[in-house]
Amino acid sequence: AKYNYTADFNLTLAAKEFEGLNTTAADLGGVEFEVEVFRCDSSKVTVQASPLTINEDLYVCIRSKTDEIVVSSIDEFTIKKENTDTSYNAVEDGKSDFNTYVDGEGFDTVVVATRPQASLFVDAAKIIVQGKATLGTEDNDRYLARFTQAINNEGASSNFKMELEVVKVSSDGNLARIVGAIIGIFVGRVFIFF
Repeated sequence: AKYNYTADFNLTLAAKEFEGLNTTAADLGGVEFEVEVFRCDSSKVTVQASPLTINEDLYVCIRSKTDEIVVSSIDEFTIKKENTDTSYNAVEDGKSDFNTYVDGEGFDTVVVATRPQASLFVDAAKIIVQGKATLGTEDNDRYLARFTQAINNEGASSNFKMELEVVKVSSDGNLARIVGAIIGIFVGRVFIFF
């Protein structure tokens, strides 16, 4: 069988410049990422909340509450005495002081280890730990690109705060420490001169 088909096509289109959509996209809202803060040991294990003593190191864990969101850095970590002006910055602008160590940045849980200053133990008023952590994403592509880009470019931050009970230092204990320091200085000088 043989077919012979001939046809003429004529197509006319009227072109019009695209002027965009006339509707506004719905506001998708914001995304908040939070952290939890708790007293822990150097291995990031939660410890029972007993009052802090002057001879004790303080370990505070900051943990992301969102899967695949990590604590990129601890930007601020301030320890202050309740109802007073007594405070100090253990971490300021991401830099820890000589008495503070930050471990685990880039993971879901970071531990801040410090030795609180003696001035925080003059009475039994609570110590308040507060600060700010910058959050980021793990190195995988499971989150929506929009949120991942916003977090990695701008950095999401979360504030944290906790209160700690303390044991007041007795005046007898202070006297014993002062006498011990004086004896140590005296003995040290004796050995230097001989």
